Amino acid sequence: MRFGIPGLIAALAFTAPAMSKPRETPPPVAAAGPEAFVRWVYGRYATNDTFDNHTQYSPGLRALFARNTRLADGVTENNEIDELCQCQDWDHLHITSLDVSPVVARRTEAKVGFVNGGTHEALTLKLLLTPAGWRVDDVIHPKPDRSPSLRARLVDENRRMASGKP
Repeated sequence: MRFGIPGLIAALAFTAPAMSKPRETPPPVAAAGPEAFVRWVYGRYATNDTFDNHTQYSPGLRALFARNTRLADGVTENNEIDELCQCQDWDHLHITSLDVSPVVARRTEAKVGFVNGGTHEALTLKLLLTPAGWRVDDVIHPKPDRSPSLRARLVDENRRMASGKP
């Protein structure tokens, strides 16, 4: 062994921080603009490519998801539904319409229509330009039986669970 135990310890100390935190892979279209980002997000459903650690979401929304999972001991509705397709599974999901508002102060909205398994859905994605590129900062759902805002629902659920209320 050329470097011995001290060399091994130094190598582990140097690489441990990189290994302890999941690396966020920026989308290849991160700098291309919000429309390209949304098309990239929904294009991943066509290839059955999944996201790791909610990387499509903004850091603030990921923090809300993480807190929600911690407070619920890992079992939450958010683990069972994909907010961007409003589904657990997808079948031939594809965008049918996309309208992106002008960017103001690193924020914009994208109204996206898509078909999943023959069912048409429509959502509004609030997008935020982060140092890592465009990310989804909130998902607005128009159906009255769902909370209209993913962010608001997570904040409410987290508050209730933290206070011990069901």
